[in-house]
Amino acid sequence: MGFDDIIFLQDTDWDDYVRHFVSDRGFVHKVIELYESREAGVPMFFFGVTMQNHSDYDDPDYPATVHLRGFDQAYPAVEQYLSLVRDTDDAIRELIEYFQGVDEPVQIVFFGDHQPRLNSGFYREVGQRYAMQKYVVPFVMWDNYEHRAEEVPVTSVNFLGARLIDLTGVQKPAWYSFLSALSEAVPAMDHAGFYDGDTFREYDDDDSGADSQTLAMLDEYRIYQCANMFDDDADRALFIGKGAQ
Repeated sequence: MGFDDIIFLQDTDWDDYVRHFVSDRGFVHKVIELYESREAGVPMFFFGVTMQNHSDYDDPDYPATVHLRGFDQAYPAVEQYLSLVRDTDDAIRELIEYFQGVDEPVQIVFFGDHQPRLNSGFYREVGQRYAMQKYVVPFVMWDNYEHRAEEVPVTSVNFLGARLIDLTGVQKPAWYSFLSALSEAVPAMDHAGFYDGDTFREYDDDDSGADSQTLAMLDEYRIYQCANMFDDDADRALFIGKGAQ
């Protein structure tokens, strides 16, 4: 995967658990520990996947600290999940406050892969009726060197890397330049289709109404993905920025 080191659950000590998972607070402490123990002045890129808030949400040893009001019925699993999110907020606050105080420029990105598996009655009560809505998640990009705020109406996870590099101001490899251009025409996409302006269109719909330039970019996107999987030379040139274009 291109990383120098990969750390799994059993590879290190974690100082805090919630239910039977490493807590987000324990995860934050590990990130800080790795940052402080790295060679001085050497840039660090860290990608981490947390598990604290994974289902199920029925642990009797984790009392809820967030409680719902105004619903037609009780949703204890929802209350446990929201309590876990509250713990996550505290962990994120600890991480941000730490990196606000360091001298080096730091970027931090938070995003999720899907919403939690909760009672269908709860989703109906909050007005969520379609399965694909459960894959809409918020994301945050933060840094300790710029004072700016921007709301992004809609995007998709494949564009986060290009957006992050844009915020650094460094030169992008060809792949990320292409992603930035694609995101202008297609603001978001998933396995089922893509947004063309405010309209969601399916990939295999020949009568989708998407313009020919957008469709050509989507075809080029597929070629890039194939090169990323099977062409080592393309990996160096297109995705890392080393070697011939």
